[in-house]
Amino acid sequence: MGVLHLPKGKKKFPLVIICYGFDGWKSKRIFVGLSRVLGENGIASFRFDFEGHGDSEGNFEDITVRREVEDLESAIEFVLKQKRINKNKIVFLGHSLGCAVILPFLVKNKIFVPTLIFGRRHLIREI
Repeated sequence: MGVLHLPKGKKKFPLVIICYGFDGWKSKRIFVGLSRVLGENGIASFRFDFEGHGDSEGNFEDITVRREVEDLESAIEFVLKQKRINKNKIVFLGHSLGCAVILPFLVKNKIFVPTLIFGRRHLIREI
């Protein structure tokens, strides 16, 4: 389950995919706020729950990086179908465990991205 934030307008927008950490979920205030700020600056964002987190199915005890990579693959599949996303301008933002999910996802899928953002709680909180 995820939330796609699209800025106002009809053009195609760059996208930030937010991959949170071990104790996160898509509706955590910090990620909702980040999505709001990105939208105000013309950048779309996608927040989603990994299996076992937030509103998703599954058990928290069963979380593995491999499963979260699969969840990220599903998230990418969804956003690539959206007409208002610029598929050439996608950025991955990893926080905590989210960083450990993004890297194997990129390697597994042979994806080159020019920008990765790995955040720490105190840095993201300032946004």
